[in-house]
Amino acid sequence: MLFEVGCYTDAEFYYSYDSYDLDGVPTVREVPLTLRVHDNSYGAYTLRVKCHEESGAALYARMIVAWAFNRGQGPDDFEAFKKQQWEGDHLICSDAWDVPLGRASVVCGWIKGVTKRRHIWEEWTRDAAERLKAQSEEYAACASKAVKERELRRKESDEASRAHEKAKQRWEAARERTPRVLPHILVQHRLEVQASKQKAQEMEARMAKASPRLQAMWKQYVKKYKLPEPELTVPEQKSR
Repeated sequence: MLFEVGCYTDAEFYYSYDSYDLDGVPTVREVPLTLRVHDNSYGAYTLRVKCHEESGAALYARMIVAWAFNRGQGPDDFEAFKKQQWEGDHLICSDAWDVPLGRASVVCGWIKGVTKRRHIWEEWTRDAAERLKAQSEEYAACASKAVKERELRRKESDEASRAHEKAKQRWEAARERTPRVLPHILVQHRLEVQASKQKAQEMEARMAKASPRLQAMWKQYVKKYKLPEPELTVPEQKSR
């Protein structure tokens, strides 16, 4: 019987009682009972059935199923079943590997009979297992993310190291080529220095024939503006 709220069961409920016909012959009559959907205090929907009790209270359908299909696991008498606080534990799913098959399990709705204390403990255990599973998945996701970030940082570091090594090789190659270029620069510099000295000597020879006043002005000019000549040195070449 399927309801819109999603609660379902494949059990049919009947209320049987003894009656007598006109001849006084006892017979057993069965009256079909209707399941009703109730909203419990937790906001979840449950199935209940009214069993013609004096109190008029509706019983949990899963408790009746647990008693009917778990004979030998709990009290055989239904009143004793209720009095000893046995309940119906609706299992999480109907997968064969998730249900402890045997006398404590039933096909109808995958419900088994347990005491109230045992029911609380099993629900707590299942909730703890679900929390542990969620935490494990979250930890695995974080660990995978950390591994990816570490791999990315290692890749970036390797690329930076390779770039640094290439730059170092280019610098060393340029340094190896430098000594072969410097001798030409040195020759040109020496020629320029020699020409500058010759020009200065010619100027000094002309100033020696000039008037004393012009010579004094020339000496002041040379003293004020003449810069020391730079010295060009050649680095030592590496032995090969």
